[in-house]
Amino acid sequence: MNVSTKDFILVGDVGGTFVRLGLAQRDDRGKMLISQFTKVAGDDITCLDDAIELFLKETHYKPKHVSIALAGPVSNGSVSLTNRPWTVSEADMRKRFGFQHVSLYNDFKAMGRSVPEMEESDFLEIHPGQAVAGEPILVAGPGTGFGMANLAPMNGGWHVFGSEGGHVAYAPQSRSETELLHILQKTYDFVSLELVSSGFGMDVIHKAICERHGVAYEKTHPAKVLELAKDGDPVCLEICEVRSAAIMGALGDMALVYGARGGVVLAGGVSERLIDYIAAPKAMSRFMNRGHMSSYLENMPIRLLQNPAAPLIGAAVLYMDETK
Repeated sequence: MNVSTKDFILVGDVGGTFVRLGLAQRDDRGKMLISQFTKVAGDDITCLDDAIELFLKETHYKPKHVSIALAGPVSNGSVSLTNRPWTVSEADMRKRFGFQHVSLYNDFKAMGRSVPEMEESDFLEIHPGQAVAGEPILVAGPGTGFGMANLAPMNGGWHVFGSEGGHVAYAPQSRSETELLHILQKTYDFVSLELVSSGFGMDVIHKAICERHGVAYEKTHPAKVLELAKDGDPVCLEICEVRSAAIMGALGDMALVYGARGGVVLAGGVSERLIDYIAAPKAMSRFMNRGHMSSYLENMPIRLLQNPAAPLIGAAVLYMDETK
């Protein structure tokens, strides 16, 4: 099914916290543009259909083509979100709204596919290096959950290998991190990277670090945790450093696994908020220190993707790749 360049594609990014919707269309230069961008808190609606219905009423546009990126694995045209009790189905959406074609994708598959569509200004360089042409690019990072995908050039275009890499085991490397793991294991049979580093696990990690320090836990907004960390509060500083170390350690592992000599792209809201700690030598050493394989990573560029429309753009391009 070909999509006319005159047709808008209804695109969405459905995460554990927000639903983002927009209309995607390529301009005359081939650049994918997003219009009518809308963001709705997931807690303010009962399901994705509510957000779509409101969006269609406000835009007065009835699209034929729909492409939605969601935070969860796709199976037989259906997605059960990892961090929200919603299930979304291509068939159900077609039936309810009369769309001609609906495609669902993992959110980080869409995030990964957006990378070649971005401008240089959409990235912040974290570590300089030289990307090797034709080699894979690792795209990963924490938001509400932890997403991960591998982007590879293929047959004159791009192919994204989605994954659930955020659910690998947490791998502590210091005595204090090992103590933290043991505290978490009192409650959790399996301690994942996502639990330690994502927004979903923020309060869990805060409580565990308070226990390690022997102080009472008090629920604190993430922005306040960052503020207190900058002021030198030991608990809040450890929260930021532990999470950043976990992120960069995992990215170093996956860069080796994927052979990501095309570079590493960090994404996700938590990555943006923790960037000062992620870019600090303490966390960066977790990425670089690979024993006799450290040299493999030393010249690997690391960038932070800062365009909030990236997953919407990626969803649109995945759809056009699929239907051309």
